[in-house]
Amino acid sequence: MQASSGMQQQQGATLIMTLLVLLVVSLLAISSAERATLQDRMVGSQRDADIAFEMAEEALNEAETLLETGQVTPADFSAQGPFYSQGEAPDPFEHATWEPGGGSREATATHNRWVQEYSDATIPRFIIERIGRIGDGGEGSVMVGGRQQLAAGGQMEGYRVIVRSRGATGHSDRILEGYFAADLR
Repeated sequence: MQASSGMQQQQGATLIMTLLVLLVVSLLAISSAERATLQDRMVGSQRDADIAFEMAEEALNEAETLLETGQVTPADFSAQGPFYSQGEAPDPFEHATWEPGGGSREATATHNRWVQEYSDATIPRFIIERIGRIGDGGEGSVMVGGRQQLAAGGQMEGYRVIVRSRGATGHSDRILEGYFAADLR
């Protein structure tokens, strides 16, 4: 009888040990799955941020093309957007600046290229502010890197271009600022 009782106690201990090992393995598996899910979300957020940045860069180029090709004239700049006189541009960190009717312009060409791949992509928006003439460095003139040599007779004007773009999911925002020189005569 004693041998039988000892055997039952051993089988009970084996069962408990097996259950404990199974519990530890299950906890490790759950932890690994949670970590993998977190990493997937982090990668998705980074990808969304990268898309927002790339769209903002492309929208910045689109705005600069308007200046470079003469589609914007000096008469277009005022206290109203999206083309602002010096010192009149709104705060780029105010949400209302980037809403439709808030004084910014849609970068539709950029959006049209991106929406083919990301159907939920929002339209990037931009504002352009005239910041002054580029000239000899005298009072009232500004220097825009790489363009001061083009300022023959002080005719070139400097412009600040600010762009806001959101990622494909709408969870990442990027605001870029660039300076550009052009002769809009």
